Amino acid sequence: GWDDDAEQQPSSGLSKSAKKNAARKAKKQAEQAAGGADGSASNPPSQPPSRPGSARPQTADKASTPAAQAAPPAMSAAEENQKKIRALSKKVAQCKKLQEKQAAGETLEPEQVDKLAKLDSMMAELALLEKA
Repeated sequence: GWDDDAEQQPSSGLSKSAKKNAARKAKKQAEQAAGGADGSASNPPSQPPSRPGSARPQTADKASTPAAQAAPPAMSAAEENQKKIRALSKKVAQCKKLQEKQAAGETLEPEQVDKLAKLDSMMAELALLEKA
C-alpha cells in the first residue's frame, strides 16, 4: 500500500515519476530551509506553473492568486456593499428553497436547519445594506 516512509526515503522500487516528485519535494524543502529568512527563494517557482498536469502547481497557483488579487487597489465601499448584497441575496434564496423542501416534508440536514435559523438575521442585514 501507500507508505509515508516511501515518500521520505525514495527507493529503487519507485516509478520514474515518483522519483522525480520525491526529488522535487526534497529540493523545495531545501530551498524553503535556505531561503526562509530571505523569502526570495520561496516565491519564484516559475517552472512548476508551466506543468499543467501536476497537482502541486495548481495548489501553488491557488495560494499565490489571493496575494496577487490583494495587490490591486481596494474596492470602493459601494462595490463592497453590492458584493455583500449579492452574497446575502443568494443565501436568502437558498434558505427559501430549504423552507419549501421542509414544507414538502423532506428532512433537512443539521447544517441546513442551522442555515434556516439564520434566515431572519440575514434578511435584516440585507435590508440594512440595501438602504445604505
